[in-house]
Amino acid sequence: MYFDLDRSKYFVPTIVGTQKIMKRKDIKELHNKEFGELHKMAEDLKAKIGDFTLSMSLGKEKNVAFKKEIKRDLARVMSIMHGKRLLMPKVVKEESNKVTLRP
Repeated sequence: MYFDLDRSKYFVPTIVGTQKIMKRKDIKELHNKEFGELHKMAEDLKAKIGDFTLSMSLGKEKNVAFKKEIKRDLARVMSIMHGKRLLMPKVVKEESNKVTLRP
């Protein structure tokens, strides 16, 4: 049985239950993506979890382990986003509308 991944362009459709959603190569490439791309990817994964939960409650999906894999992928993306957020320079606004970077 194939899972429809029409909302996400980041993953290759795989057979549910026998293969991981994110391949090892995809996980390594996450570190090279921009913060905005990672944020979009996280939103897509959250939507995918919601869709999958709904389809499970309607009885369309039998493989509950697939949801766990999606949650793990979301945790990977969120962890990388947090690391990138810590490395971003903090912006401090001054009263005269000048923007300076705080070290």
